[in-house]
Amino acid sequence: MVPKSIESMMKCTRVLLLLVAAVAAAEYPLHEAARTNNAEELKSLAATLAPAVLVPALDEVGQCGGSAGMTPLSCAGAVGAHEAIAQLVELGATVDFAPKDGQMSALHWAAARGRADSVGALLAAGAS
Repeated sequence: MVPKSIESMMKCTRVLLLLVAAVAAAEYPLHEAARTNNAEELKSLAATLAPAVLVPALDEVGQCGGSAGMTPLSCAGAVGAHEAIAQLVELGATVDFAPKDGQMSALHWAAARGRADSVGALLAAGAS
């Protein structure tokens, strides 16, 4: 049996994680659409953005679920979101983009998470 204080703390932690995810989804809509493999939402969001805004947004570093420091393409690769990968590449996401020297690209995220299909899709799109 779990003591009441630990149980309460676990409930608070779950609520906090849900709030963080909700804020991230609102703050990083491309990341959230990529994370949920929603290619139509990616297309719709792209249609609402001017090219001068869309191009940098495709490589914007932000929050993906519980992980920070990811681009929308990294997010899609990490979760195995194949339709989102294809849509992001079509929209012009930089396939080999890594936020900073030594940080992980979408290909690295996909490999680290064991997403063989994502690795294949990214390699087919020109990732190296």
